[in-house]
Amino acid sequence: MQSFLFLFLLFLISSLLLISKTRITAQAYNIYNFTETEPGLTQQNAQHFDDLSLFLWLTKQNQNNTCFEPRLYFRIIRPDFSVIRIDFDLSPQMLKLTCNNGSMTNKVFGRVMKAPYFLVSYVNVTNKVGTDNEYDYYRVGLLIDWEGNISDSFQMTPIQDFSSAGILVNSLKPDNGYFWLYASSINNTLAWRKYSTVHRNGTITELSSGNFSIAASSAIPFAMLDGGYGLAYTTHKLSETQSNNSNISNILFSNWGAYVTFLRPDADEFMPSFILYETAAQLSEFVIYSCNAPYDADGYKCLLRIEAKIGNNTQILFKQVWFLTSGSVFNIEDIPLAKSNYEVDDIWALFYGGFLMTFYNKKGTDNSSVTGLIYDSMGNPNGAWDIPDNVRVSDVYDILPNNSLWGVSTVTDTSISIVTVDLKRFNSDNGYGNPKILSTNPGINVTVPDTLKNITLTFIKPIALSSGNISIYQTGINGDDLLRQTFYGLSDLVTTTDDAYSVSIQIFPSTFNQPGASYYVLMDNDFVKDRLLDEPIRGIEKNGYQLHSEGTTCRLRLTPEGSDYFKSLSDNDKHSLFTAIVNELTKITPIEAGRLSTSKRWQQDAKTQQVVMEFKVEESQSSRINTERIITDIDYLVRSKAYTPVSLSNSTYMLDETYGFMRTVDLWEKYKYKLFYLGGIITIITAIFLFAYLRYPEGNNSIVFQLALISVDFTLDILFIVNNGHDVSILFYPSISILCFSVAFNGILAFLIILREIARNEEFSKWFNSNVRITTIFTIISGADVDSLRILGSRFAGLKIFSAPFSIKATGWIFWGSFVTLFIEDIPQFAIQVLYRKYTIFYDIIPFLTLVTSSIILVNNLIFRSYRAFNYCHNRDRKYTPTSQNLNEEDKSEIYDAPIAFAAAGKKSFHIGAAFRLCFGSPKATNTREFEAREFDAREFDTEVILD
Repeated sequence: MQSFLFLFLLFLISSLLLISKTRITAQAYNIYNFTETEPGLTQQNAQHFDDLSLFLWLTKQNQNNTCFEPRLYFRIIRPDFSVIRIDFDLSPQMLKLTCNNGSMTNKVFGRVMKAPYFLVSYVNVTNKVGTDNEYDYYRVGLLIDWEGNISDSFQMTPIQDFSSAGILVNSLKPDNGYFWLYASSINNTLAWRKYSTVHRNGTITELSSGNFSIAASSAIPFAMLDGGYGLAYTTHKLSETQSNNSNISNILFSNWGAYVTFLRPDADEFMPSFILYETAAQLSEFVIYSCNAPYDADGYKCLLRIEAKIGNNTQILFKQVWFLTSGSVFNIEDIPLAKSNYEVDDIWALFYGGFLMTFYNKKGTDNSSVTGLIYDSMGNPNGAWDIPDNVRVSDVYDILPNNSLWGVSTVTDTSISIVTVDLKRFNSDNGYGNPKILSTNPGINVTVPDTLKNITLTFIKPIALSSGNISIYQTGINGDDLLRQTFYGLSDLVTTTDDAYSVSIQIFPSTFNQPGASYYVLMDNDFVKDRLLDEPIRGIEKNGYQLHSEGTTCRLRLTPEGSDYFKSLSDNDKHSLFTAIVNELTKITPIEAGRLSTSKRWQQDAKTQQVVMEFKVEESQSSRINTERIITDIDYLVRSKAYTPVSLSNSTYMLDETYGFMRTVDLWEKYKYKLFYLGGIITIITAIFLFAYLRYPEGNNSIVFQLALISVDFTLDILFIVNNGHDVSILFYPSISILCFSVAFNGILAFLIILREIARNEEFSKWFNSNVRITTIFTIISGADVDSLRILGSRFAGLKIFSAPFSIKATGWIFWGSFVTLFIEDIPQFAIQVLYRKYTIFYDIIPFLTLVTSSIILVNNLIFRSYRAFNYCHNRDRKYTPTSQNLNEEDKSEIYDAPIAFAAAGKKSFHIGAAFRLCFGSPKATNTREFEAREFDAREFDTEVILD
């Protein structure tokens, strides 16, 4: 993931009312001043939500500075730099124990939960039943949303120890909820509670709870990659002789130990503990400082703070312990203090390796500001952070998952100054926010088709599938992301490669079906495991792996006056107007440059004759604003033209406010139910073919498909001219001319073929006398394509009406007629449909079906003619002795007169093709003869005949 803060800190900063124009930049750090209307605030805590919104908790002291006012102040800074202000009033029950020497942070605290919720916890006080001076104390939790509403109130636990508010840990699997560790009232031990994530209705549920029976001197809970929790703690034991010796009361001689135990995701009890580190050294303090699952290494690590007093000197040492969930400790390192004279404020493990150690700055009198040093993963110092000493950083700060630090610099009566800085990265993550992932296919921010079948993730080491989920979400307009698909690692839809370095997940056809949308792949921790160590591998956070579907096209219409002006422009000026409209709408909306583009295609509205222009909203390359929101915003601006800058700009004033910004309708969505009828017709035609084939397999039954295709194509050609002919004016007259000429050619040719057969073919004449009506019908149909006559001789289903005895010459004419039709109708009409698609922006169902049928007919005819040509070349040297079987009288006379002529010329043999050329005068008559309906193979007429 790229540095989030530095991507959005430039976004419309000068136009937001809650942010002043003061900005100080020096290389890697930035300071931003937010306007504040509440004087006298003091910062208490800084955190961040899972969407990287910043959470700042402030309080205000009363006039006597003896306690805080009964109000909490929360400021939520969104990624677009808008500020949500929530001022929360405390109830009287909350106030009873809030103040203790001017501090209430252990009694009341605020913690971030799943956005848009945060938790406010306080100690509630009630009188015990039947007493006036005895009280019951228990901690209460309030779940508050970003509008300041309390969505849930629940009792957390009875309480007696007020020294700490406990530690709340968010699960590394967000759906697994939260873990709270707190001081128990039983024998000074620890207790814990596990809570669900925030439900859709804004409530939270306690899942389980328990006590930790070992008395620990320090304890730190931490989240585990599999969704469970770990608890690291320290203990010490004094020997009897040492504890009875009063001379060594200031120094403890004891055995110190650091231990860790785990609470698995589905368990209600902790596992047995195992030891991390132990020592018999003379120490005054031995505590767990922090524990976490590092981004840059396997397993987990804990930081130990060890303090020893030798005389009047105090020696502080930090140790880093690396371990696995199996209990194996595989590394222990010492971490030197680069600033030994400064008090350590905190130590933060960084997401890209190493850690940040902050020290209280004791220069001067400001003891609440800090400075920071960076250490690598081995504990070696790597210099200070990139914030100069003259820039104040308070001890209220937070580190984001992108390795950026943000903290409060100063709080005045009128402003809050926030300082941000990018911290050093020791590991590369290849853009996924996870250094264990080497690459993906498709890559990050790639535009994917809706036909994408698989997504592949490749890791830097061998992996094995595990129980975590991998999900794909579509980014919503207001953060309401839509889940498109999800399944867990052990699903049948997930597979690994043979080398175990890559995993492939299946993509459903519906996943990327929304045009111009942004998506992200969310991979849970523990979706895969390290194959060798059996340790869960970290996943991919939200927006760490983004994909985009192709952009969507939309239309704008000019007013009648604007349309007349547009038509009067030259082509270059028309293109310039397109560009001007894009630039002005980009500025007015506003949106990122490049999100709105144009193909510079236009056409006239068939009803109003106004100019309609085509534009495209490109897919989003970030999660700032998605395509749907852009379309909605532009549509609203245009429709409200009289009240928006659209009417004031040099070009957009010509836009028609009654038309808006209209999305181009997807043909499938618009006509999918009507297309089902087309599927039904195809099913009926197929049924007719099957019936004919079963009834009479010897017939040319497949010709029913060709006849249906010719009829549909001819009908669509007419509908196209009637409904869409004027859409592109330069194509109207060519369309009519091609249709009329082809109909005339095919109709006249069909009529002449029938007349010739009646006059010269006695058998056809007899058949015709019995089938005049059907012959007339198909003669008319043949105006669409003369090839339709072939059904009369196809013997379709064995019916006599389809057994016309065409002569060889007639079938040759039909073939050559359909061949000519290929060039005078099929190819030109296909070209017209391609040009129409190129120059129009209203693409309706009729042009679409016309293009489809034209393509099918053109391909069919080209392949058919190619097969016939191949057949001729392949069989022309075959020898054949003709018989009179299956030949009509005209064919017999023309074929058997040929040998007489050849014998008279002294020839020993002749080709039937040569006989055709002698009899018919056609140089290729033998190559065009079709005999499907006559049980007579056409290749027989290209064979050699031996003369006796």
